[in-house]
Amino acid sequence: MSIKPLIGLFVILAATYGCALTSNSELAGSWYLEGDVNKRTEIMDTASGLEARNENGVTSRLEVNRSGTIRALDWGDLRGDYNNDRIQWSNGSAWVRDSRTSSVSDRRFEGTWYLNGDGSKRTAIVAAAGGLEAHNETGGTSRLEVDRSGSVRALDWGLRGDLRNDQIQWSNGSVWTRASR
Repeated sequence: MSIKPLIGLFVILAATYGCALTSNSELAGSWYLEGDVNKRTEIMDTASGLEARNENGVTSRLEVNRSGTIRALDWGDLRGDYNNDRIQWSNGSAWVRDSRTSSVSDRRFEGTWYLNGDGSKRTAIVAAAGGLEAHNETGGTSRLEVDRSGSVRALDWGLRGDLRNDQIQWSNGSVWTRASR
């Protein structure tokens, strides 16, 4: 049997049954209940794994398999299916990314970060009405701008950063990491 028909079958199945995740951090960032920008939800990539926060501020640990099936362990084992920037939950609700607030390349920056890898110095990058917004470890915020090369500028802080290996290296010498030590 030739491998070409098998590859063709895989492509058809992948297109039919949704998107496989390449990493859990792909889910990190801002989501919106039923696409309503006034009902923001969030998935954070924390040191202990993925964590979701619903529109009411209630959190749950998440388990995700590579096919995009999600289990919210602390919400009665609620299940969701990820496909094309949408999570369809088994309770009938859906979380949708707001395509007006961020592009695919911007989403690489969204989620939880830690200043110099210190678990007690949590930072975050979230989708906001005008684009991305950074929150530093002291509660300060800055609008962000991502250029075509993948560099990010914190407009209100006058800083430039480069994303490399799950770290943002800022022009002031600080580093934001995805995982804490």
